[in-house]
Amino acid sequence: MKAFKYSLASVLFHITALISVNGAVSSESGLQFRTFIEDIIYIQHVGTIVPVCKRWTVVPDLIIEASSSGIKSFIQESFSSICFAANLSTESKLPFTVYVGTYAQLSKIAADKVPELKLIDQASWFSWNDDFTIRENVVFICTDKIPSDKLKSTILRTLLAGFGFTHSSSLNYPSNFSSTQKASATLTPLDKKILSFIYTQVPPGTDKKNFSEIVKSNWK
Repeated sequence: MKAFKYSLASVLFHITALISVNGAVSSESGLQFRTFIEDIIYIQHVGTIVPVCKRWTVVPDLIIEASSSGIKSFIQESFSSICFAANLSTESKLPFTVYVGTYAQLSKIAADKVPELKLIDQASWFSWNDDFTIRENVVFICTDKIPSDKLKSTILRTLLAGFGFTHSSSLNYPSNFSSTQKASATLTPLDKKILSFIYTQVPPGTDKKNFSEIVKSNWK
């Protein structure tokens, strides 16, 4: 079983930067757009020689460990919206566990569940099968380390990481995956389009070269 620890620095940059958009939003075509999508799904993971696409093929079993009913509802709604956009419909017992609490509470859980994870304020960690389908994900959200006005956008972005979107891009697109955009608590139309495309057109294990050809042929 292979495992990947989410890049905390990348998430922090996306959530806290809140950079003003400079100039026009880029076009959804050509090399720059393919680079944008590659930025958010391709990274050299431990245990892989060549970066490849990793994703779920079923709806994981959402398990929420949180005391706030409001936060639980938001996580459930966000999770459902991601699964719907990704066209996932077959339910499974593969765990997607979300822990929400203080750093003191979660650091102990993280140390037990994922010993190699250095928890700072939030993290998403997943493991995958030999065919690069994700088999388990664990999310940690430290409420006392995240500003209250950024809590929901942080949760959404960290949930997305658990679906294989492990980085943000500096390229300018109206998406939660773009670090030039203010973080949002809801999926943008482009977010939904990307989720649908990756989960219906890009098989798990696809490398950058083949991915580029898939985008050129099928992105509309």
